[in-house]
Amino acid sequence: MGWDDVALFLAVVRTGSFTDAAHTLGLHQSTVSRRVSELETRLGGRLFQRSARAFALTALARRLVPEAEAVETAMTGFERRARAPDRAEGVVRLATAEELASELLVPALDRLWRVAPGIQLVLDGRTELVPVGPGGADVALRVVRPTQASLRFRKVGELRYGLYASAAYLASAPARHQWLALHDPGARLQETRWLRARAGDATPRLQSGDTRDLVRAAASGWGVAVLPEVLAERAGLVCLETMELVRPFWLVTHEAFAEEARVRVVLDWVTETAAEAARSSRSAL
Repeated sequence: MGWDDVALFLAVVRTGSFTDAAHTLGLHQSTVSRRVSELETRLGGRLFQRSARAFALTALARRLVPEAEAVETAMTGFERRARAPDRAEGVVRLATAEELASELLVPALDRLWRVAPGIQLVLDGRTELVPVGPGGADVALRVVRPTQASLRFRKVGELRYGLYASAAYLASAPARHQWLALHDPGARLQETRWLRARAGDATPRLQSGDTRDLVRAAASGWGVAVLPEVLAERAGLVCLETMELVRPFWLVTHEAFAEEARVRVVLDWVTETAAEAARSSRSAL
């Protein structure tokens, strides 16, 4: 049984005759009669009591009227939404590293909301890789290149790394550097191994699992740290040495969302923000 059957049933209920229902629906009276009979067969009971002088709903039909009207309401809403223009508004969940969210995206929120004030952005900065798709994030900005076939992605920038410190720290001319490092006991990260090759057996003054802590500590003059160029330069730090490490970062969405206006406007905003950060970085060189 489909929506057409429900619409036919309600037309007969509301007009009180097969003839008037046929006129309302643009059908022949014989077609309405045949389809009602087929519907009664599928439902296993009579819907209408018909005679030359009277037309009445059976108990089964009376029970079904509220359910049919609920289906009609849902279908009307479905059709109205399908015809409505796709607007850049609503909730968009964006998963990315907390440091990229706070240092790159949050300062650029005015650009997003000038274009799309109806966007409600949820920034998800969990350390684990948040899935992109129904039930997960709508958009992700990550340094891991996606492999899932249902994901659409593009490279929007690169994270370049270097050794950074504040001008005040360097002006103090320390005899030996104070090292600020990511907490990475197994030395899984390339930047950890690079720093250890320069620090030797020196114990870092500070270790943290959050890159933003290292940026703040370096800006306060507590030592030197391996940092992403875009974050270090925003903090006004001085580059002592550049690394060969370059990590592309990818803007990702799911094919189910890719054509939605709310998602497209966020994808464009992140792309523009990353490009602006790259331009600012190059102009500072």
